[in-house]
Amino acid sequence: MSLAMILIPALLLYLAIVYRVLVHFKYKDIWRGNGVTVVTTNSNRLTSIVKRVLDIFLVFFLGMAIVWPLIIVVMALSHHAQPTWGIDISVFSGFKIDVDALPGVEFTGLRNPELSGKTAINIDTSNLFAWYLFALVGEIKTIAMLYALVQMRALVISLKNGVSFATENVLRVKKIGIVVIIWNLVNPFLQYFGWGAIIKDISFSNAGIQLYPAFQVNDIGIFIGLMMIVLSGVLQEAVDISKEQELTI
Repeated sequence: MSLAMILIPALLLYLAIVYRVLVHFKYKDIWRGNGVTVVTTNSNRLTSIVKRVLDIFLVFFLGMAIVWPLIIVVMALSHHAQPTWGIDISVFSGFKIDVDALPGVEFTGLRNPELSGKTAINIDTSNLFAWYLFALVGEIKTIAMLYALVQMRALVISLKNGVSFATENVLRVKKIGIVVIIWNLVNPFLQYFGWGAIIKDISFSNAGIQLYPAFQVNDIGIFIGLMMIVLSGVLQEAVDISKEQELTI
């Protein structure tokens, strides 16, 4: 059986699944702002500009979420068939460089000749696991961004329609905060266990250069997520006050 006879039915099946998922999550309502109908008002020009920017980002990330798995498969198949294949990816790693252990290297301005830290490094690898992990992390990030964009866009549409204090807006802000927190809690484990498994396979003949698995929590990202949840609580109080005033009137 040829490769085309396998890939074509698989592609059709994948597109059918994507279509069913979009229908299930009511993509028309998502585009309209999670059920919020866009009306023509004398809204702030800045709000209209923000909505248009979010429209562009929403289309981009939705396209990436759909196309990215196809790119993964095509690149993996085309490269794996070549004996010298390799793919450039970015991995998170800790590093340590002992300048004294590197022959022919001199330094000035340092009291300690050791350099260390944690960062994303670019590597050219033939490891399929590394490629699939890189692709999976990219897909997860894209889906998380897409979800946050859907909520932000619905919030902006609501503001554009003149609806500021509503329970739906409170939930949208809270959902964005939860997504931000979850990603910043999950990502360190992907860094340590996922990228760590790849980093362990990299070694140097000189002990002066070392790479090792690293764990780093984005405390700023978690703080932002918590602040958004707190903000949603403040907005809920504003909604309650607004409803009480309406009942009083």
